[in-house]
Amino acid sequence: MRIWSVHVKPQAEPVLVREGFAWLAFLFPALWFLAKRMWLVLALYLALGAIAAVVLQPLPEPVVGVIGFGVQLLIGFHARDLERWTLARRGWRELGVVAAPGGEDEAYARLFAARRDLLAWGTTAGVSGTVAIVDYGSGNLRSVAKALERVAAEAGREIRVVVTAEAREVARAERIVLPGQGAFGDCYAGLARVPGMLEVLGDAVRRRGVPFLGICVGMQLLAGRGFEHGVHDGFGWIGGEVVHLRDLPGHDAAQPLPYPHMGWNALAIVEPRHALLAGISQGSAVYFVHSYGFAAAEASDVIATTDYGGPVVAAVARGNVAGVQFHPEKSQSVGLRILGNFLAWQP
Repeated sequence: MRIWSVHVKPQAEPVLVREGFAWLAFLFPALWFLAKRMWLVLALYLALGAIAAVVLQPLPEPVVGVIGFGVQLLIGFHARDLERWTLARRGWRELGVVAAPGGEDEAYARLFAARRDLLAWGTTAGVSGTVAIVDYGSGNLRSVAKALERVAAEAGREIRVVVTAEAREVARAERIVLPGQGAFGDCYAGLARVPGMLEVLGDAVRRRGVPFLGICVGMQLLAGRGFEHGVHDGFGWIGGEVVHLRDLPGHDAAQPLPYPHMGWNALAIVEPRHALLAGISQGSAVYFVHSYGFAAAEASDVIATTDYGGPVVAAVARGNVAGVQFHPEKSQSVGLRILGNFLAWQP
């Protein structure tokens, strides 16, 4: 288990200092001091080094080498103490410690999950226009980001759109978008590989009520489980399962339809009062690419459907959570309107 000490200062993101031996300080002390803004320690190190070069000059080179190696070891062992001392001189207060088996991102995620008050400390925290697009190696993320930036600009909204694989960035966002392409299980596994991401999503969406939009497989992950290439767990935020389109209720498995379902299909608006569908007309065409569909446990969670050999869930919503099976970033004016509705949505 790795341990970090937590240091805080108003209007700044918390700083984590990892406990233990500092290899970089041992190998490259001057550069490490410089990178950590440890100016006083750097000046003392250089001054003592110059004095030592004169004092130790008469000694044999092997002896000087052993002494130098010993000094480097001491710096490596005590570098974290020097870093904490420097932070204290610059006005940082030590808050406590956080433990995480993974890396620094997971430590940040655990910190923010335990101390939500820290989300308001940083200069970007609480920015009303922050939208985080979760990057876990799946989906055309830049297209989604550009579409969100476009609708924000057209609406005159100050929106900061970030594509990020850092859990701490997602923890600080006002809105979260989760795109997805590929297989259900692979997408969930990709998210699980990002340190702290599943924990941060659960805390932000389920406990703090941050508005969330899942796109394509990002919507499917809202279900309890999926049956694509085996049985895989989902988030379970909206009741239901993800099955092949031909296995959906009301579908004729013998009907000769090509899979994946790819192309433009008309929307049947089930819940026209939902803010995500404001201004969207019955029969509006959007772009789909998928072979599996969401079989919702509760009809009240379905806000739009389409038809492909039978009814297919096109959009779901419950509370602050929403998802669309189609790709709004590829659905021209209709998709842009839905993304604009998401930015204005106050669940």
